[in-house]
Amino acid sequence: MVDPVTFEVLRHRLSTVADEGAAVLRNVSGSPSVAQSNDCNVALLTADGEGVVIGRTISSHAMSCIQTAKYVLKEYRDNPGIGPGDMFFSNHPYIGTPHQPCGVLVAPVYWDGQLVAWAGAGIHFGDVGGTVPGQVSIGARSIWSEAIPVPPIKLVERGTIRRDLEDEFLTRTRTRVQNAVDLKAMIGANNTIKNRIVELIRRYGM
Repeated sequence: MVDPVTFEVLRHRLSTVADEGAAVLRNVSGSPSVAQSNDCNVALLTADGEGVVIGRTISSHAMSCIQTAKYVLKEYRDNPGIGPGDMFFSNHPYIGTPHQPCGVLVAPVYWDGQLVAWAGAGIHFGDVGGTVPGQVSIGARSIWSEAIPVPPIKLVERGTIRRDLEDEFLTRTRTRVQNAVDLKAMIGANNTIKNRIVELIRRYGM
């Protein structure tokens, strides 16, 4: 059991962790949709992908983190596997995101070799390809007429960005440079949340 005072300290600390992750996400991105319109969010999840704390902005991005983490746990635990330093990216609306211009990146948090939590970040990209520039493919009758959806892929492996998968995603977009920075912003937000959770565990225990 946790005493009431410690409980309140931890509750507020977890909220602060989410706020800091969201601040990193906006500041690193600089994209108008993220930095100015707050079309983004972060999430802290349990080891099995349930939501604990989400940021103060658009909740659908946090819900995307939850759905994507659960998908990765269900489908990818053995192949390609889930390990420390990994992060999985997706913009697939039939798995987690509202539509293809919304991307999500989820990262497992490990302590003493055990998966103990997930960090997640989601944003709205300015352009992810398709027949029409921008976020809406006018005239499309299904998602298959829009930008190609990406199922969860291990974009970051053991702390290193997979250049082949990064290029595969960035090749599709008309805003390659900005999308590349947005991916770095999501990585930075996840790393911030992961580091803060590890600090909390060191101080208060698992």
